[in-house]
Amino acid sequence: MAPTARQTYLPSFLTELLAQTLFVIIGCGFAMVSPPQRSPLAVSFVFGLGITVLVYSSYHIPNAGQINPAVTFSLMLGGEVPPLVGLVNMCAQFLGSVVGALFLRLSIPCENDFTQTIGSNRFDDDKWAHGTVYLLEFLFTFLLCHVVWQVAVSPRSKGGTSTPLAIGLAVFLAHIVLIPIDGCSINPSRSFGPAVVSKIMKCDNLPGKAEWGGKDLVAWLIFPLLGGAAAAGFYKGSLKLMPTGDEVEEFDAP
Repeated sequence: MAPTARQTYLPSFLTELLAQTLFVIIGCGFAMVSPPQRSPLAVSFVFGLGITVLVYSSYHIPNAGQINPAVTFSLMLGGEVPPLVGLVNMCAQFLGSVVGALFLRLSIPCENDFTQTIGSNRFDDDKWAHGTVYLLEFLFTFLLCHVVWQVAVSPRSKGGTSTPLAIGLAVFLAHIVLIPIDGCSINPSRSFGPAVVSKIMKCDNLPGKAEWGGKDLVAWLIFPLLGGAAAAGFYKGSLKLMPTGDEVEEFDAP
């Protein structure tokens, strides 16, 4: 008997919803309660470790364990995730980010939120050019999705049970570079929830309140998706250059 639509989409939807909710709570929550002089290394470690744990706990579910619309979009373009399943997963990811951000706002009062914007992405446009920030978001999302393709998807991968660790390390590396610049997105849903909830539930009773982190939200949505698309294209293109059939045996011979 063929599986019903509910049986096909619901497991990955619920898995992505829960994982994205927890990812925002873990990563953005740490940013909120950490003093401004915190080391970018600490925040990067929390985001990287968080994604490692969540991928380990979810990637055994069919079509799940992506926890990032850019990754889902990349896998959709490359034919690894069915389009309808991918769209359902992306909806779950955006919804989970809103739920996670709402939980943080309700549980951590404004006076204890050092970011005042639930860890929203933002950058100083007097210090950094918009093009530089968007290019770096594209590049490091490409890195993340490239790791996913080469370690989690490629039949030649030697990642095995270390696959989530490799993905988590890619997230860590992206954050260690981008946190001082724009807080690091590389994940449209991670940026969406905190930006939207912090706009609706402002911390405007505090002196020197931070600027809303969603003024460049379109960029946080678009450039990571472009990075994911580029990674899919690179992987598919590289397959045409790989030896096949008898060439593989000859290539692998000692």
